Amino acid sequence: MKSTPQAVLLDLGNVVLELNINVAFEALGIRDPWEKLSHWDKHHLYETGKLSTSEFIQESCQFFQISMSEQEFIQKWNLIVKDVIPGVADVLKKLKLKAKLYALSNTNSLHLAHYQNMKGMENFDSIFASHLLGYRKPDPAIYMAALQKLNLKPNEVLFVDDM
Repeated sequence: MKSTPQAVLLDLGNVVLELNINVAFEALGIRDPWEKLSHWDKHHLYETGKLSTSEFIQESCQFFQISMSEQEFIQKWNLIVKDVIPGVADVLKKLKLKAKLYALSNTNSLHLAHYQNMKGMENFDSIFASHLLGYRKPDPAIYMAALQKLNLKPNEVLFVDDM
């Protein structure tokens, strides 16, 4: 028997939102970011709500040896999220007609504030952000937290991610 999911839960990065990670790191003046990030836990702490934005900016500037104002850092950091991927807003609108539509994303308060009002994002009934849930994917606890908030069972939700 076929059943329609009661909810669709989408990741945001590279599923709904186009990311420009290298552009942001270049703008911030960070060379070889991937090598450096493998030895740094502050991003994880920020995306699980364990560091404030000010602490994250301070830690980032110190670790990557960059000097700039908080506002300049925020403007460059937000370059990571370019926009809703072309055509996705129309797909979201159609999906919303079939089931409740939610997002589950590893994100932070700066990026959430940056993208939540982009065209197409209004189709989500809610966005479950890692920094508000206290967990990051792929930790099973983040999925359980989202299911608990939705009051649904795993077999009642269709989850789409790019991983």
